[in-house]
Amino acid sequence: MPYLNFLGGNQFLDFSQMPPNIHTLEVDLSPTFTQTQLDATAPKGLMTRTYPNLKVLILNGFLVSNTLVAQRFWESHPGIEKLIGSE
Repeated sequence: MPYLNFLGGNQFLDFSQMPPNIHTLEVDLSPTFTQTQLDATAPKGLMTRTYPNLKVLILNGFLVSNTLVAQRFWESHPGIEKLIGSE
C-alpha cells in the first residue's frame, strides 16, 4: 500500500498498525477531532513510527506536544521530499 489518505472520521486513528512501506501519507483530521486527539507525538501517534520509504507527508490539524519525539521522527526520515502542513 504505497499511498494512504485519511480524511478524519469519528474514532482516533492508531498509527501503530499502519504499514511501513508507504511513500505518500496524507492525513486531514481537523474537521472531526479535538486538539488532544491530534497529538502526533502521543503513544501510537504518527511520529512514533518509522516509514522508510516516506517521500511525501501532508498533515492537517496535528498538534506536536513532544519536540523530542518530533525531532527523532524528522531525523529518521531524511528521504522526505515534500512536506505540507497546517493547523
